[in-house]
Amino acid sequence: MATGQPYDPALAQPVPPPQNHLAPRDSTNSLEDLLRNAGDYNGSQHTQEATSGSPAPIDPSELPLPASRPPSTQMSCQGDRMVDSAQLVPHEVDATGPPSYGEIIQNAGKVLEHIKNGNVGKYSRHERTSITYYDYIGNLISETRHIDDSANIAALCHVSADVQQRLIFVEDLSKPTINKLGETFGINPEFFEEHLLNSGYAGGKYDSPPARNWSTASFEKSYISFRWIRPVYRLPTYFSSSDLGDLLDDSTTHFTRGKSVTTEILTNIFRLEWGLWTDPTKTMRTKRVCGLEERVSIWKKRLIDQNTEIVIVLFDPLPEISEMHQYWAPIGSQGQNSEADDDSDADDDMSHYYSTIEEEPQRVKDQRSLAKSLDWLIGKKKRKGDKHEKNREVLNTVIIEQIASRQAISVDLDRVFQSTQSVTDFEEKLKETKSTKLEICDALRMHREPLSLVKALFGIVEQDTMSLLNQLRQVLDEIDIEILDDTKMEDRLGQWRQIINRAQGELPELRSSMKPFIEFLIGLHTLSSPMEVAAMRLEVTQDIHELWKDIDYVIDRLQRTSASLTSNMGLLDSRRSIEEAHAVARLTELAFIFVPMSFAASVFGMQVEPFADPVPLRNFFIVAVVVTSFAYLMRMTMRSHWLIDLKAAVRLDARKYAAKNGQPVQAGTLPMLLVFRSIATRLGTRIARTCKWAAKRISSAVERFWAVFGFIISFVLLNGVASGIPLAVLWTCELDTDIQYAVTIPIVLIVIVVVGVPFWFRSKPKFRNALPDFIMDEVRHAPFWVRMTLIYLILTATFIVVPLALIWTRPLATGIKTGLTVGVAMVMILVVLIVTVFGASGLRSGIGARVQTPFY
Repeated sequence: MATGQPYDPALAQPVPPPQNHLAPRDSTNSLEDLLRNAGDYNGSQHTQEATSGSPAPIDPSELPLPASRPPSTQMSCQGDRMVDSAQLVPHEVDATGPPSYGEIIQNAGKVLEHIKNGNVGKYSRHERTSITYYDYIGNLISETRHIDDSANIAALCHVSADVQQRLIFVEDLSKPTINKLGETFGINPEFFEEHLLNSGYAGGKYDSPPARNWSTASFEKSYISFRWIRPVYRLPTYFSSSDLGDLLDDSTTHFTRGKSVTTEILTNIFRLEWGLWTDPTKTMRTKRVCGLEERVSIWKKRLIDQNTEIVIVLFDPLPEISEMHQYWAPIGSQGQNSEADDDSDADDDMSHYYSTIEEEPQRVKDQRSLAKSLDWLIGKKKRKGDKHEKNREVLNTVIIEQIASRQAISVDLDRVFQSTQSVTDFEEKLKETKSTKLEICDALRMHREPLSLVKALFGIVEQDTMSLLNQLRQVLDEIDIEILDDTKMEDRLGQWRQIINRAQGELPELRSSMKPFIEFLIGLHTLSSPMEVAAMRLEVTQDIHELWKDIDYVIDRLQRTSASLTSNMGLLDSRRSIEEAHAVARLTELAFIFVPMSFAASVFGMQVEPFADPVPLRNFFIVAVVVTSFAYLMRMTMRSHWLIDLKAAVRLDARKYAAKNGQPVQAGTLPMLLVFRSIATRLGTRIARTCKWAAKRISSAVERFWAVFGFIISFVLLNGVASGIPLAVLWTCELDTDIQYAVTIPIVLIVIVVVGVPFWFRSKPKFRNALPDFIMDEVRHAPFWVRMTLIYLILTATFIVVPLALIWTRPLATGIKTGLTVGVAMVMILVVLIVTVFGASGLRSGIGARVQTPFY
């Protein structure tokens, strides 16, 4: 078998060799059986009862590497037609053999920028190889096999004839692994490059553009890469996000009071985390919730002349680090204080140049306590030698902890808390943190079915996504509660916006990429029966739709929370502006005191003739108080509500006037001429309405007055006009006054008889009786006491006022006037008594008659 394959420089794509490499799906030939009953990774036998009669899969680590083959001359596929590869090569292929995978990557980089500037061609921090593979034979799956040496990867192409599918799991890519896999199976470098996007593989580069922006994004490919978020707890560490760049390149060292901690990353893939905590006070010392990016990439093709399908699955490892704790004093030693004193000086010297951590994480304390306990149990003693070796501890640890189990846990919660051991076991199950590869391997061991990969991988993605959605709901609940607290909102606004913006970008992308990923997974099992594939597709589709509903709900809630956050930010800014305006207004209060006083002082300090002589000091205080009071009164008037409402009404009226007359008006200001015109128009309208209302009211009042008093007024005016000329002649003549009075009375009587009486008979009864009817109607509707009062007034005027006026206007003696006045008063009292008695007796008789009258 060849270690590489011919290469076409024109297309920068590998050309498959004729044998033991990848071929189209319609190949029906198979390779000869190679070996039977091969051992697994640890040398144990793993044959199965159901497959005891069939050839067992081989262990590639036990096979020698085959010799290289000459370049291929078969047809190469270009688009939808087959093209002879010899026609695509502008020069003759090198006869020494196919190019190495590094040369393939270089040639691809000449055409593709994302390969040239990507990670696939760079060196990795570690060169370890971690490969696990399975063989599907019929409806069964083989035992787990491992490859830890990249030199044995080439033997993975040797597959028994009865193997239908070889499933290869690769965890934590390295440069030797990439080169061997690419050379062995002729894999497109984009497969590895897309998996290594934003992985920290070649340093602290986390700004790679997504694969959808590649120039080859629309091409049909034999692989798929899927990314999702795994919610976990981020454990306390000695490095922060600012140290990540240096940590990925080499290592970082932090100095504390009693030791130095050197941190180193133990994996090649070390992806960034997404902080899901809302409290910005949480630091690297605290345990916090975060979302860990994970990616799985799957590549598949068939071996040439065989029915065997090769499936390569790339997984991310758990983020593992190594911490070397070097103490300034021996651990647990009381007799080596001198060494501690010697190293303390170094601590004092170096602490000025490195960041310090006052307390070590609890995780480190627990691990060191466990290590000390194990050393004591096995009787391990410290070596005598270099004091630095005695004071050094190396701890390898995974820096994440599972939030919720990725597998279903069936326990009886009513009984699990009744014993300490069951509680401990339950806690271990909840916090059990495994890599995705290990989770898949465990699932395959439990379900030895060809379709179990779909269930296992999709189940993990579904469980992680559900846990992520639950965490986002908790975050949104916290935001909705804490958004009402202005202090917390100011402190945590940046953290909230980062979470919301990241979630609004992650969830739609996760939703859109999930369906093609599941379709690709289901397509891995084309050898299964159509009924099984249809049932699997139906089951997974239902789960996907349920998951999409939850994703859409969280996306909708993110939008509502974002809108609420934006509105509250606006309210907070408005409150700040109002508070600042109030502060400035309170400061300007002083101007209403000092400016008038300065004006008064300036007036009295002028060198003019009226102030040539000094004035009394009280004059200054009087003027200052008057001017200050006037200024403050004007300020209060200007800030009064009625004036503010009046100005608003005037501005609104002016804008309506401008809109009605088609005049353009700016949003901020109004021309004064326009304001005056609107005021004049409104004032003229009000005056016209007032005059119209007054005229209507006056005419109505005149009509009602004329209807009542019209006949009397007409009668008086008509008789006055008719008697006016004779009386004017009479009273202008020089006659005696008694004669004038004596002649005036006959003239008036004659005019009344000649003019007034005909006018009386010619007028309508309703018109001439209007005043009596009005008086009688008012009297009729008036209360009894009112009518009695009127009668008394009339009697008084008739029998008292008139006689007394006649008596006291005559030239009589005072005694006679007094006697006559007493007589008139006595007669008036007698009349009043008679009227009262007769009125009361009539009232009683009327009431008695009404009581005795039967009611029908």
